[in-house]
Amino acid sequence: MYTAFSQHAVQARQMELAHIQEQLSTGRRVNRPSDDPSAFTEARQMELLNDRYGQYLRSIESSQNWVDHTQDNLDQLAELFTEAYERGVRSNSDTLSAGDREAEATKLEAMLENVVDVLNSRAGNEYIFAGARSAVQPFVQAGAVVNYDGDGGARERFIGRTLKMDVNITGQRVHDTGEGYTITGALQGLIDAVRSGDPAQMDTAIEEMTVARDHVIDLGGEAGSMANRLDLAASQLRDASYMVESRRSVLEDVDFAEALADFQTTQVGLQAAVRVASTVLNTTLLDYLR
Repeated sequence: MYTAFSQHAVQARQMELAHIQEQLSTGRRVNRPSDDPSAFTEARQMELLNDRYGQYLRSIESSQNWVDHTQDNLDQLAELFTEAYERGVRSNSDTLSAGDREAEATKLEAMLENVVDVLNSRAGNEYIFAGARSAVQPFVQAGAVVNYDGDGGARERFIGRTLKMDVNITGQRVHDTGEGYTITGALQGLIDAVRSGDPAQMDTAIEEMTVARDHVIDLGGEAGSMANRLDLAASQLRDASYMVESRRSVLEDVDFAEALADFQTTQVGLQAAVRVASTVLNTTLLDYLR
């Protein structure tokens, strides 16, 4: 009986020591359901929730990249239209010769080509201003006319469990000023007015350029607001993810200081159990007869 008892004590201490060693090696107090059923179950729920938050964060980060490209290109358009407007104002003078007007019109034509290039900008392999048809070049210039071949499709992304956000500004919206003409049409009108030198035509062209410039500036501000909203959503998700991970850690991560203390205590207990077992096993029949 004493032998069985001592052997059982040694095995119990060995198992306890092995359990603590596993905790120290894995960094977890709960490694399987039997360690703590309720903690294990809740920790898995926290993991699933954190994985979901991670998916939303990746979606937001991808959207942030898209919106950043959108804003950068709208800022470029705003700079081009501001410069074109200023050139138009300087050209609205009867002191310019026909040669000067032609030279200025040629510079404005080069700017129109730059505008079309910006409107056809891409993020990776996708056209930023093509709407849902992001694989198709949205703007095609045919002489003095620029046509839009994209669509008005939204680029919606989940930024939360039930929250979606449209993260694109379509070329349709960028191109159309809403005043009966397009931004490229306004620039072409300025080119024609500079060449003609007609004061009335120049006044109309400069007025339309003002509208086109303000239009792209406003859209750039809209893209900035989208970027701020995405930044806020990302910040809130990171905070929520931190809280969820903290809860999971409380549930199943090991306290290393406590585990090391338990390891040392259990190791001492095992050594004592081994000594007792050795004493019992070394006892012979002669010892009892004495």
